[in-house]
Amino acid sequence: MEQVCLRANIGDILLEVAQNNKIFVLDTDLAKSTTAIKYGNKYPEHFLEMGIAEQSTMSVATGLAIEGKIPFYISFAMFVTGTEWTQLRQACYSKANIKIVGTHPGVDDGPDGASHHANEDIALTRVLPEMTILVPSSLDELKDAFKQALTIEGPVYIRVARGNVPVLDVPHVPVEVGKAITKYDDGDD
Repeated sequence: MEQVCLRANIGDILLEVAQNNKIFVLDTDLAKSTTAIKYGNKYPEHFLEMGIAEQSTMSVATGLAIEGKIPFYISFAMFVTGTEWTQLRQACYSKANIKIVGTHPGVDDGPDGASHHANEDIALTRVLPEMTILVPSSLDELKDAFKQALTIEGPVYIRVARGNVPVLDVPHVPVEVGKAITKYDDGDD
């Protein structure tokens, strides 16, 4: 069965959907791994490499949102949900228009050890006020998630798998926030 790596498409999707002067992409030394570097190469004036400073990055993202910009902070799930929990929580309480993209969720980053595992990312984001969580399972859904994030006024967390996902031979149904979609059903369990 054909497979696709969702994470490897983040940069291309950013280039496709985020072509306006309000979009800023923030990174914490992982732009090559998340492929956000593709956006940074084309729009360097709208790409902020913050170094390994997750809390400061979330604060800058919130500041950009307050100034009317639409920041996409893209990093490993553990770092965008756990490492900067206090700053994310404050951003959500103010309904800041921030877009968080977490790759390598769960134990997807197994080789880097427990400090990089994000077993709690959904639990952490579900309890935050105003937060919308999107978990795409296909390349089409990932594209939809980025487009949806741009239409939602407030914080959005997009959870993106590190590894490959199967490409199912099923018609694409556009993502609708709050509604689950059955893509494939091969049984009665």
